[in-house]
Amino acid sequence: MCEIKDLRSDTGMSQKEFAYYFDIPVDSIQNWETQRRKPPKYVPNLIKRILEYRKRFGELQNGGE
Repeated sequence: MCEIKDLRSDTGMSQKEFAYYFDIPVDSIQNWETQRRKPPKYVPNLIKRILEYRKRFGELQNGGE
């Protein structure tokens, strides 16, 4: 499976939601997921880092309440 699709699936977001969240055109997400095109090499890594940060920050927020 495509790395971008895996990342998006892990979030539970639709393609449209994922595209909006990361400010990426929906067409790009669709092309990457169907492997018609490949994302720039930095994009999957950047998305992973953002999602990891979001997860950690959310856990800190929930743990601090």
